[in-house]
Amino acid sequence: MEDDSIGVSLSRKQIHHFYRILWLSNGIFFLMTAFLRMPWLRQLQLLVLAFDLDTENSVATWYSSLLLAYAGLLALIHFGICVRNNRACRLRFGWLAMAAILLLMSCDEVVGIHEGLTETSFRETFGRILGLRATWPLILFPAIVATMFFMVLFYRRVMASIQGVRLYFISALALWSSSIFLEALPRTFLYDFTQVRKVLQLTLEPVEEGVELAAATLIIMAFIEMIRFNIPQSKPSQEDIEAAARLVHSDSHIV
Repeated sequence: MEDDSIGVSLSRKQIHHFYRILWLSNGIFFLMTAFLRMPWLRQLQLLVLAFDLDTENSVATWYSSLLLAYAGLLALIHFGICVRNNRACRLRFGWLAMAAILLLMSCDEVVGIHEGLTETSFRETFGRILGLRATWPLILFPAIVATMFFMVLFYRRVMASIQGVRLYFISALALWSSSIFLEALPRTFLYDFTQVRKVLQLTLEPVEEGVELAAATLIIMAFIEMIRFNIPQSKPSQEDIEAAARLVHSDSHIV
């Protein structure tokens, strides 16, 4: 029976170029989001719709959503690899759950699920929960804790033993945790301190959005690097062939 699988061969140089493009794009969107905090620039609606990561349905928001969707797609690819290689069920469904989380986060970036939930809860709770303003980090706190617990468990079971991958993944978890704190600080804990809140929102909003981009990019890098450990190298790249030829040529001169 013929194998109908399709393979794509990329050199390390090509993959590193892809990483550089991601980080350059992240930097552009982060800097523009920071500059757009200036009142006179906020009047330029075209710039806001193009580059502001904190504006719903902007190009920047769609870019953030695309990063998360791509990470979710990579997780689904790993799920398929585990199924094909008859890996343990916990690894299969771990990848599947990871894909579901990332794709849900991607949808949330453009649809604004957590904002809608916050508005509904704000009305139902009269704006307060446990004496604090009802914002989405507080409302979704149990779900956030459960998700982070799953990701830490996933890291220990899948990523922790692979050098070069574990640092990407654990850094992404740390950045995501800090982004939630950065969003909750001015809107939940310091909301009653109007002047402090306004200053913090002005300075922390771009940082929080930039941290989220960095976390998504690190997840993508971790999942791409994981492919090298899950898929056997059936065919060397042209770069590897040329390196081997140079090595053989140098050995022949020595002999």
